[in-house]
Amino acid sequence: MQTEWGQQLGWTGSPNCSWSGVNCNDEGHVTQLFLAQKQLSGSIPESVGNFQSLTQMDFSSNQLTGSIPASIGNLQSLSILNLPLNQLNGSIPVSIGSLQSLVVLRFNQNQLTGPIPDSITNLKSLRYLWLFENQLTGSIPNSIGNLDSLENLHLAGNQLSGSIPGSIGNLQSLSVLYLHYNKLTGSIPDSMGSLKSLSDVYLYNNQLTGSVPDSMGNLQPLDSLLLQNNNLTGVVPSWVCTNQYKFGFSLQNNQFACPLPDCCSSTGNGLCTPCFDVGGTPSGDGFPYAIVFGSLALVFGVVILIVIGLLVWKQFYRTPDQQGRFSDPPTVGKNGNEKDPLLA
Repeated sequence: MQTEWGQQLGWTGSPNCSWSGVNCNDEGHVTQLFLAQKQLSGSIPESVGNFQSLTQMDFSSNQLTGSIPASIGNLQSLSILNLPLNQLNGSIPVSIGSLQSLVVLRFNQNQLTGPIPDSITNLKSLRYLWLFENQLTGSIPNSIGNLDSLENLHLAGNQLSGSIPGSIGNLQSLSVLYLHYNKLTGSIPDSMGSLKSLSDVYLYNNQLTGSVPDSMGNLQPLDSLLLQNNNLTGVVPSWVCTNQYKFGFSLQNNQFACPLPDCCSSTGNGLCTPCFDVGGTPSGDGFPYAIVFGSLALVFGVVILIVIGLLVWKQFYRTPDQQGRFSDPPTVGKNGNEKDPLLA
């Protein structure tokens, strides 16, 4: 690493623990690399895997490019791995699954591609998994439920597809679930009702279908529930009105059935609109569209009848002469004077 970044970091002489951003244990082994916001460029060197005693590595907010080296899987003591806010590309190495001590994994806001490797679900100590705002594809691993220590799952802003795995219901410590701005399909799994620690649910801007599970009524109290801009159907369950929602609530732009619960319609806030009647016609948020549109149609019909009546009246209009007989309306000449019908 001295070869690649020594000049940028001012590392001179033999490797030592007094270098900026380097911390060591009593034996002189490097345990922490804090190199955030150092304007580092280039790629992460393969030699990073040589720091066998490393417990924390933070290279966030630099200008790093290239892929994450597979050698990172050698860091068996690593508990915190922060690489966000760089320009890293390529796929997440499968070797990441070897980091059994990892508690925090943050690769967010890079340009990573490819799928989330199944091996990542081997990280039984993981509490924070932040992969948001990359270009990840494929589905969420079905084995995501193996991460039974997970508290915060943030996968938003990728191109993930497929359904939300039912195994997500195994994450009993999960408090934050951010899956918005992806291409997820299928229904919201009933197993989410088992997540008694869950407080924030962001599933908006996907392609989810089916109904909102009644089982989610067990998730009390929720601080936020954002399900807007999907294709959800069915009746909005009454439990959605029993939370205070400190940080946000919206079910807008789905295909829910009318009538909507009071918290959606009584205040006119539009948080669940539109809703659809049995025939599939949008009815909005308690607004009497049928009455208004019917009244407008009636008024329009009356106006049409009046116009037709005026046209008919004009067609058959006659003026009475001195004897009270009706004749054609007078003809006007070019000079504006009345023309004599006999000279026409």
